[in-house]
Amino acid sequence: VDDSDDNFNQFTRRDSSWARGLLAKAVPPLNHIVLDDAFLDALCSQPLHMQVLQPQTQLQRFEHRLASLSDAALTQIMRRQLNLAALQDQLKAARGTTKKRSIRKLIKRAKLSDIFWSFNASQRQGLLRDAGVYIFETPTTEPEELPTPPPSDTPRPRPSQRRRCCRKETPSDALWQGWEAVRLARCESSHLSRDLCSDIWSTSWGTRKVKPCALFRWSEEHPLQPAWVQLLFSKPEKGKCYYSEKALFDSPVVREMSRHYSMQDVYNRLPLLATPSKTYELGSEDTVCVVDDVVNAAGKNVTDGFAEISLDFALKHGLVTKEQVEQGIYHAIQFRGLFRDIASGEILLAKGMLAVRKGLQRALCLRPKCIKMRFNPTADFAAACTPGIDVVQTTAAAQGAPKLNAQLCAALGLRTCLIRGRAERLEARAELRSFCRARRQETLGDIEASSWGFSPPTKPSNPGATAKPLLQQTRAPPDAPQAPHAVPFHRVKLTYVERVERPTPMQELAAEAELVRPWCLPELGTKDALLRGGRRFNKSIARQNNKPQLSLRGHGGACFALPDLWGNLGPQCCHIICQGRVLKGTFAVWRNPCMLPSDVEVWEAIDLPANADLVPDNCIICSVIGDGVVALAGGDYDGDVVFFTADFDLLEFLANTPSGVDNPQLRAVEEAVGAALVQEAPVQEYTPLDFLKYCATVPTLETRGYTCANAERAQLVAWKSRKPLRSGSLQRAVELGHIAHKAYDAPKSIRRGP
Repeated sequence: VDDSDDNFNQFTRRDSSWARGLLAKAVPPLNHIVLDDAFLDALCSQPLHMQVLQPQTQLQRFEHRLASLSDAALTQIMRRQLNLAALQDQLKAARGTTKKRSIRKLIKRAKLSDIFWSFNASQRQGLLRDAGVYIFETPTTEPEELPTPPPSDTPRPRPSQRRRCCRKETPSDALWQGWEAVRLARCESSHLSRDLCSDIWSTSWGTRKVKPCALFRWSEEHPLQPAWVQLLFSKPEKGKCYYSEKALFDSPVVREMSRHYSMQDVYNRLPLLATPSKTYELGSEDTVCVVDDVVNAAGKNVTDGFAEISLDFALKHGLVTKEQVEQGIYHAIQFRGLFRDIASGEILLAKGMLAVRKGLQRALCLRPKCIKMRFNPTADFAAACTPGIDVVQTTAAAQGAPKLNAQLCAALGLRTCLIRGRAERLEARAELRSFCRARRQETLGDIEASSWGFSPPTKPSNPGATAKPLLQQTRAPPDAPQAPHAVPFHRVKLTYVERVERPTPMQELAAEAELVRPWCLPELGTKDALLRGGRRFNKSIARQNNKPQLSLRGHGGACFALPDLWGNLGPQCCHIICQGRVLKGTFAVWRNPCMLPSDVEVWEAIDLPANADLVPDNCIICSVIGDGVVALAGGDYDGDVVFFTADFDLLEFLANTPSGVDNPQLRAVEEAVGAALVQEAPVQEYTPLDFLKYCATVPTLETRGYTCANAERAQLVAWKSRKPLRSGSLQRAVELGHIAHKAYDAPKSIRRGP
């Protein structure tokens, strides 16, 4: 909702007297310390004196700053091409705020560069070695051949022609002109890294036009990083590239996939293999079968991405524990993996969500929509392949709290555009503005409480929504470790005596304990805690200004979607199990992306059935008689997260505004979009070099961002229109909203090609 006169900037203009109120709330505890002569003598000893009083060195401070530098800044520092005096002269002569800001940024880098080059050569090499810096020659054209590893006895590469970067006195260990530095992040273990028997590294190049195909380690030696890595594949919609010491086709799985599928399909499914996971291998006695999907009366597939495992199978492989079975609550599993179909003997590449089902005769049942690739393996691959479940994550933790963001506000605004009468439409928009302002003011209180560690303010809740715990609350064991509690020095009473009868051991006094919450004003009551909390507060306010995320009232959360396991849910009904509690009542539900008025629905959460003796935690069980999560922006059950809230004002607004599901004009728009976006790129014969060129030179299009931005512009036009339906602006906004839905699935569901 566009309301520029009243935004979060008003929070930063509050009177400074509020700080006195915060300090008045802080009542820290008081401790008593008694010192004697023996303690003072021990304190003056050299080892303890150095441990307690020695400050952090400049090298340690720079190492901390190095971790936050961008790759472009690191390249400038390693080249030693920043001249501090020249930049300061440029700042004096500069005109214009934007130019001065950019020069000040370079001056900060130049100061860091001077500090870096003030260290000796061994210290500089140690810093860059610990940071894991790689270098590459700036690419200008696409690669002409596949990268080949350099000889093992060859040190890091040297430029064919030495060129000074900036000054005549540039050291010999400076980075050469025409070369750049980058730091790689080590990816967690995945199916592809285990198949290659080599670590995978990644970095994001953003909108860089040509990505490097080979990277060389800067340091001569490193205990973990390889001396050379090559490009495996990229995610063009994000500009993220994956590198490894091994070539992509050194993977037996990738070689086998390329024998049965085109290069386009293989590259589309590589992210499945590169997803961080933990493998649970399957034995020869473990059976895997494919069962039919469930299709409701409307002809929609309501089990897309859903798989089931038997209880014995889950216990055998450690996917659930006996304690969870006794308690009746477990954690569902998001998985990837290679499986062997017991009926056809084919190898299946599948993904989805796994739920445990008692009484299931088969070990593992997959739905057809879970399967992304299937092929008859060669004899060698069949003999070497070990099927297994790659566990990506479980539902052990809730996925956050629901927030009132810009997308949700836009979807609610489109609901007002469906109201025929102008007076009623203006009244609904006024209610929406009032609702957003109220939640914005409550968000300020939440930010203030979380920034300084105060108890969150109480809010009115919906009496129609209740929560019943599934598990009995258990007390922590008496020997459970307690969080360290720090007392500020000005709140400590200090007393001197000649001799203490039972002194505290010196090792305990010298032990360092990290302060868990240094911003917590009620516990500490110090100026440092006040300032730290203030920085947290300012950062939260800046984050809200850039991307509003407003708090909602009442029970709410975000859980993984699963289809009805017991078959007793009617349309727009559900079971919600969140953090070991069963929620009941009326809830507003949605998922991302939320671009259309029909993307927000009202569901009724009911109690679990009597035969529900084993339920998944942090899940929302959706109806298979109705559309379930499929109605929420075309969702499925392969790991989609559904947000829900019992905010009474939001529920009342949804009850008084239409969703447009039965509107024939909007339905015709949806059908037209679906018919126009069924085309795919033609299948062609491409070589690995063709796709390496594609990965290195494909532009980062940000398809999702462009389509969502266009949809948001159309939503604003419909919002400002006097007659949204008659003028066609609402239909245009709905059309672009459906295109945005398709864009979220485009990278993996639409075939790509060079």
